[in-house]
Amino acid sequence: GIVTNLPLWRVGWVEVPGRSSCLNVHEGQYTHMFETILSKPQPWYVGHLHLPGGFKMTRTEEYPYKLKTWSEELQDTSRFVEPTRSAVVGSLMEISDYRRLQDGRLVIF
Repeated sequence: GIVTNLPLWRVGWVEVPGRSSCLNVHEGQYTHMFETILSKPQPWYVGHLHLPGGFKMTRTEEYPYKLKTWSEELQDTSRFVEPTRSAVVGSLMEISDYRRLQDGRLVIF
């Protein structure tokens, strides 16, 4: 099937497909994103994208990140000489449950 309008969560770690996780959502923009997802009927899906250094790296000029298709990545030979650039790694995640904490954070299962 096709998932349209998939929210993307860009973080500095890789999530492995098929693994169950307990995630702590504490940054305001992502708390808002997850609250929006959870306000709709299930199933709740989010795209998880690996971004070295996490979301804070999108606010700097230090590393330019451009999301590419697999074929574009395979044709780009600079991937062998630029080890700090963004990897093309992501997973489709389904939220099965969640908890709101008193300090505004969300715990996502």
